[in-house]
Order: sequence, then C-alpha cells, then structure tokens
Amino acid sequence: MWAGIRENMVAKCICSVCGQKIDIGGIAPRLEGVKVYCRICGATTHHKF
Repeated sequence: MWAGIRENMVAKCICSVCGQKIDIGGIAPRLEGVKVYCRICGATTHHKF
C-alpha cells in the first residue's frame, strides 16, 4: 500500500537532449513552469506540471 502512495507523489520529466529521466518531485509548481537542469548532458529544459 505504501509503495502505491509513494509512486503517485513522484514527478519525473524527460530531458529533450539525452532522454534521461529526471526526478522533480520536490520542486514547487509555478504558473510559468520550472527550468530543470540535466546533470548528464548539462542541458536546461522547461517543464510544466
């Protein structure tokens, strides 16, 4: 039961350059979206919740 609840709280986006999945679960959502930095390739992507 706890695993199912925990999976719903995780937010992930995919880097548009390298395809790496990035966990953004702790970021507060904003109206204009958030900028996410990829640690693998160094690209910055824009993500809306």
